[in-house]
Parts: sequence; structure tokens; C-alpha cells
Amino acid sequence: MTKIKTKAIVLLTLFLTLGAMMSCKNTMESVAGVYVDDEGEFLVLNTNGTIYAQGIAVGKWEIEGNEVIIKPYNINETAKGKIKRDRLVFKDGKKEYVWRKSKISSKTNDNNLKATAPLTIGIKKMFSYLTNISNKLFVKKEQDLKENKDVPSSSTYLPPSSEDTHTKSDFTQSSSCQPCVGKTFPELKQKLANGEIGSLSLFPKLGLAIEKWASSTLKAEGTPPKIINESEARYPEEYLESLCDYASWSCMYSPYSAMDRNPQTAWVEGVPGDGIGEFVIVRVDTDKPVKIWAGYGKSKDTFNNNNRPQWVRVYVLEGKQEIESEAGISFSNIKVVASHEVLLEDINGYQPLSLPEHVINRGMVSFVAVEILSVYPGAKYNDTCISEIAN
Repeated sequence: MTKIKTKAIVLLTLFLTLGAMMSCKNTMESVAGVYVDDEGEFLVLNTNGTIYAQGIAVGKWEIEGNEVIIKPYNINETAKGKIKRDRLVFKDGKKEYVWRKSKISSKTNDNNLKATAPLTIGIKKMFSYLTNISNKLFVKKEQDLKENKDVPSSSTYLPPSSEDTHTKSDFTQSSSCQPCVGKTFPELKQKLANGEIGSLSLFPKLGLAIEKWASSTLKAEGTPPKIINESEARYPEEYLESLCDYASWSCMYSPYSAMDRNPQTAWVEGVPGDGIGEFVIVRVDTDKPVKIWAGYGKSKDTFNNNNRPQWVRVYVLEGKQEIESEAGISFSNIKVVASHEVLLEDINGYQPLSLPEHVINRGMVSFVAVEILSVYPGAKYNDTCISEIAN
């Protein structure tokens, strides 16, 4: 009888353990989804336990009883929120932060939950919540700095070599800045050919998001700024500042350089050859005159040494502005409205950019895409550049 009883207890324990594991998994799957608050801010929880913002992993989440534990990468705090039917509720003293589950979550799977993120501004409010509850920690750090506690003197501080310090995990876990990597997006070409781009996020500090405004981007060239080891930073922000400096350098040829109103910078396509068929998208108001600086306007030599677009196809697009914040703007439902071909002059300066006849629907915003069809050859290089497209 004792052996039978013992065996029964073991089986019951195993059954209960498996049941608890299955329950946890089911809870994770039921909680996962897209949550939105009253101000339209989104919180995207993937079924693999990752939080996404602008298509980038920004933290982890897990279930503990009837609580959701949020662990953002770049804040050394966790937050515990209650699961209340279709809501996530977090408290900071008497103040409540509430997200309600969006209907979109019931129509998506694990893969396109991540794809939903570019329509969001991420977890700005969650960061605000965590900053509030960890404010004492930040104040203490500032006091330690003023009292010169545990802060290396400038005479003994030597920044480490940038080699093997700028890893992907550095930026994913510790910085609001993300580097550009010189990616090509062949799927973006197919989308333009089909007349539907979909969603784009204009977040200048997030490299992956900004690179998606072009079919390709040339990798950064030259010596990168050094990244400070977090443990050797002289003050708390120095490490994050060095990550952002590196990210800014890495995006020197990104699409943002064609819309920063600075002809000293340029978007440069990143494929072998002259870049025929490559294009860049820029947010402009097509109800107003549009101008283009074709070529790299940094100097006369830089302009002459690199390719300049000659014949181009100009597209007018429209889309819906989703959310605007200090970090940037997100757009959705971007579609081609009209297009035509234009012959550009070979001049180192602004020239008018002729747009096709078009009508932008009410409530939508406009964009222009410029596709390279032929080039004025550069004296030294075959990289084709566009310094600016603007009103």
C-alpha cells in the first residue's frame, strides 16, 4: 500500500507541475498582444516574452501569478502590474497607468506582433513610470558624483578601444539610440512596385527604423567614435552618450541625411554599381513646391567624385500619421498616388523637383520617393548620392 500511495503522490505532483506549466503558457499566450492607453500609446507584448518598440526588442516580460513583470533593458528597475481581464494596470503611488488590449491582438500571430511595433511609439509611458519609481536611485547617483564618490579622475581615465565594444547587445539593452548597419531592403522595392509601402517610423535615433526609408544604405566609413565601457564611465550618462555618438556616426549615409535640411550630409545607396533602381523616401508636403539637391553637396570635390542622379522616377505617396512624440513620428497605410520620370540637372545645389499630378486624400499626409534610373558618373566613385529633398 505504501508503494502505491507513494507512486500516486509522485504522479499527482507531476500532474500538478505540468498543469501549472501549461497554465503559465496559456496565460502568457492570452496576455500577449497589443495594448493601447487613452492617449494612443502602445505596449506590444510578444508571446516569446519580449516587448517590442519600433520593431526593436526593448525589454522582457513574464507572468508571475496574476501579475505581469516588465523588465525594460535600459532602466535598472522592474515593474509589477496586475492583469485585470483585458487590461494591464500599473500603480505608482496613487497614480495608475492603464493599457487596454487592442482588437488588433486577436487578429495577429506571434510574428506580426513584432511587425505591429513600427506603428507605435513603444513603451514611453512605461519608461516614465519606471523613471518615477527609480528617481531616488538617480538622485543618489548625482549626489555621489558631486561628492566625487567612486568616480575615476580624468587623469586616470582611459577610454577602451572601440574594437569589440560596439556589440548589438550594447544597443539593444542599454540605449535609446540604435546604429545603422547598411542594410538593403529588397522587399521594399517590391512594395513600391505594388504601390503599397505599409508602415514607416521616422525616429532619427533608431537606425533600423530610419534605414527602412530607403531600399539600401551605404555603410558608414572612417574611424568610429569610441564606446565607453559602462563600468568605466566617469558619470552615469557617459556610456549612453557614447552609444548615441556611435549610432549617429553609423547613420552618416542613412535616409535621414536626405531630410535633415543639411546639404553637407547625404543619403548614399548601398548596392554594387551605380545604384540603378535604388530609391529613398522623404516626408514632404506635396501641396508646396519640392526641391532636391542631387549629389553629395559637402564640397565641390565630393560632389564631382561621386555619382549624381540623372533620370529619376518621382513617386508621390500618401499615408496616415499614427503617433507623434519627442522621439519621432510613425506612419501607416503608405501608398503610391502617382509617379513620373524627371531629368535632373547636374548642378551642386538645389533645383526644383517636378511632381506628377496627384490628389492627397483628406486626413492623409504626403511623401516623395525618388528612384535612380541613370546617373552622372563620379570622377572616383560609383556611389550615387542625394543630399536633400525638401520643401
